[in-house]
Amino acid sequence: MSLPSRHGAGRFEPRLLLAQFNQSFPCPSAYCVAFSGGLDSTVLLHALASVRDELRAPLSAVHVDHVLQPGSADWMRHCGQQCRQLDVPLQALVVDAAARRGESPEAAARTARYEAIAAVLDAQTMLLTAHHLDDQAETLLLQL
Repeated sequence: MSLPSRHGAGRFEPRLLLAQFNQSFPCPSAYCVAFSGGLDSTVLLHALASVRDELRAPLSAVHVDHVLQPGSADWMRHCGQQCRQLDVPLQALVVDAAARRGESPEAAARTARYEAIAAVLDAQTMLLTAHHLDDQAETLLLQL
C-alpha cells in the first residue's frame, strides 16, 4: 500500500493512513512498527502514535540489532528512548546476521531480521514497515 508523498499528490496525513487500515484490512490483534530508528520508521511510528486512540488494536514497535556496525547498540538505545517518549512498547531483538559463504551481507541481515520478527509476532499482528521512494529505487537497482 502506498500513500501520497512529496512526489505524489498531497502530503502524508496520519488520518489517511488510519482510514486505509480501517477500510482495506481486517482488524489485527496488534499493529507493530518495524522500527530501525531511521527517518522513515520514525515518521511512521510518530504518525501511528498520534492516532493510537483510533487504532483498532494496540500499537507496539520492534527493533532488530544486526550487530553489524560498532554503533548498533546506540541505535537500539535511541529506539528505546523514542518509544518511551511515545509510550509505545518496544521489543528489542539482537540477531546474528553474519553472512555465510557466498551470501550477500544484505541478504543475511534481511533473513535474520525477518526470522527474528516472525518469531515474536503472532499471525494476526500487522507488521508495518516504512520506505520512501528513494528506498524503493535503491531496491530496484540492487535487484537489477
